[in-house]
Amino acid sequence: MIQDSKGYLWLGTKGGVSRFDGKEFKNYTVNDGLLSNHIRWIIEDGEGAIYFSSLIGTSRLYNGKFSTVILNDTIKSGRSNIIVPRFTEKEFCILQSNGMPIYIAPYDTILIQILATLIKKHEIYTIAKEDTYNKYWISTIDSTLFCISKDSISLFSNNFKGRIRKDKSGRIFMFDGNNIYQPDTTNNLFRVYYSFNKDKNISFGDFDYNNNAYFGLGQKKIIVIDGLGKIEYKKKFNYINKLLIDTENNLWIATETGFYRKYSNAFENFTTETGANEYVWSIVEDEQQNIWFASYGDGLSMWNGE
Repeated sequence: MIQDSKGYLWLGTKGGVSRFDGKEFKNYTVNDGLLSNHIRWIIEDGEGAIYFSSLIGTSRLYNGKFSTVILNDTIKSGRSNIIVPRFTEKEFCILQSNGMPIYIAPYDTILIQILATLIKKHEIYTIAKEDTYNKYWISTIDSTLFCISKDSISLFSNNFKGRIRKDKSGRIFMFDGNNIYQPDTTNNLFRVYYSFNKDKNISFGDFDYNNNAYFGLGQKKIIVIDGLGKIEYKKKFNYINKLLIDTENNLWIATETGFYRKYSNAFENFTTETGANEYVWSIVEDEQQNIWFASYGDGLSMWNGE
C-alpha cells in the first residue's frame, strides 16, 4: 500500500491494482495495460507517475496511461542489481533483475558512478541515507557493508549480515538479529547499542519520536530499547505481524486476531466485535492521520480517530 502525492491510496494485489479515492475503488488489470496482475511493489516518482512492479517487469502509470518500463539505460552486475541512472529527470533507481525497486534517490553523477562500480561486484541488500552527514550506507548479500561519503566509497565491514534502518531523527542503526549497532565512522567500527539473547526470535518494528526502537519478541511480546536498556511489555499478543508508530507517537500492533493501539500506559484492542478484521498483516498512516489496515483474505479497514 502507498498513498500518492494526490492523496489516492493504492493497493497491490494478486489480481491487479486498486485505487481508493476515499469513496470508491477503481481497479486496474492487464486488460487496462498492466504488465502483470500479480503486483509486488508500488512506488511514486517525483513527477507523480506510479510504478507497479511484478515478477516479470514494471508498469508505469502517468496521465492515465500505462506503459512498460524498458530498462535500456542500465548498468547490470553479474548478479541481480540494475541501476537506472535516469528514473526521471531528477532521480535514479536501483532495481532487482525482476524489476523490483530497491532504492530511489536524487540523481547525482558521482553517486551513480560509485554505485555502478559497486554493483558490478556485489548484490545490494539494503540502502539508507544518513542525512546529517550526507552519507549513504549500503549492505550487500555477501555480508559487506559500505559507506559512501561525498565522492568516495569505503569498506566499513566484510562481515555484516543484517539490515540498515534510520530512526526519526535520521540516525543510522544496523540490525543483525541479535544486536543493534551504531556505526562509528571516526574509528571505523560498530558500537553496540543493544544486544539480545541469541535464542530470541527478534523482528524490528519501528522507531518512535523519542527515538526508542520497538521490536516484536517471538511474535508474542513487544520490547522497547531506549539506549539504556529495554522495557518488555507483559501483555501477550497473538502473532505480531507489524508495528507502526503514528504521528501522535501511538504504537499500533497488527496481529492475527485484529489490532491494538497503545497510548499512555493502556492498550486498546480492536477485534471483529468492534469492526476490525482478522489476520492484519500491514499498517500504514496517510497524510490525514487515518490508519489503514490490510488483512490477509479479510479486506481493508480504516481508523479515522473516532
